[in-house]
Amino acid sequence: MVPTLAGVILLIFVLFKLFGGDPSQILAGQVASQEQIDAIRRELGLDRPWYTQLGIFVREILSFDFGKSWMTREQVSAIFLTRLPATLTITIP
Repeated sequence: MVPTLAGVILLIFVLFKLFGGDPSQILAGQVASQEQIDAIRRELGLDRPWYTQLGIFVREILSFDFGKSWMTREQVSAIFLTRLPATLTITIP
């Protein structure tokens, strides 16, 4: 089970890196200056090496800290918990 979980976490990390775009540019918007984009990259840890980013990603997943939604600015874990009961009623007979 642990190798499977590690593989899934690694796959998600790689997919976000390959296809996720640059979160700092998405969050900053189209009219942001390069300094604003660089500040967001530092805040998100995107200026660090990939292995450091992976370590942070794993630590946050294992501590159930999924960060904030880019759309609503709410904690993702809070959004997840509000939708969990409806999901469980559908999946558990």
